[in-house]
Amino acid sequence: MSIDLAFWMDYNIDMKMANIADFKNRLSYFISLVEKGEEIKVCKRNVPIAKVTPIKSNIGNRTTLGCGKGTVKFQSGDLSEPFIPPENWILWKKLIHFRSRFTRIPRID
Repeated sequence: MSIDLAFWMDYNIDMKMANIADFKNRLSYFISLVEKGEEIKVCKRNVPIAKVTPIKSNIGNRTTLGCGKGTVKFQSGDLSEPFIPPENWILWKKLIHFRSRFTRIPRID
């Protein structure tokens, strides 16, 4: 009986507690504690109503470095040149047209 009581007290004393307002305002802090493996009791007026616990997951990152090597092919040799020629750029034509409406070209007589 005393061992169970000691375990229960240690378990409850070690667990973090937060009222709803504090939990809401410092959510990122409490989530970081949960990520480290701690459990958090959420209280309403100091009465526990919920417990936030970490999820036990064995799934890790399965992506291996270099797995997409050789899957991309470039059609042109120079990556600094645009893929579409500038004379085909619709927005470029609109910009030139827009500028020409507001730019005064001096008359040469």
